[in-house]
Amino acid sequence: MYVWKAAVEKAQSFDVTKVTAAVLDLEFDPPGGSKRMHRTNHHTYKPVYVGRIRADGQFDIVWRSQELLEPQAFSPYLRVAGGH
Repeated sequence: MYVWKAAVEKAQSFDVTKVTAAVLDLEFDPPGGSKRMHRTNHHTYKPVYVGRIRADGQFDIVWRSQELLEPQAFSPYLRVAGGH
């Protein structure tokens, strides 16, 4: 919902083609902190967190990336059908 709203505002339109184009490289501020869309696909730059699970099932954050990290559109660990 946050991406759609921010993209509509950036595009100044509800036209799907314009909104889709506006998503690319879009920065927005949803709950949990700022995010940015990749400039060539619809994957999201996000911060990375490392946490420790407590006995009550909650998490303590023990490390957080300083910057938003670029998404990998496809995991290099997955095999492509028909590939090696």
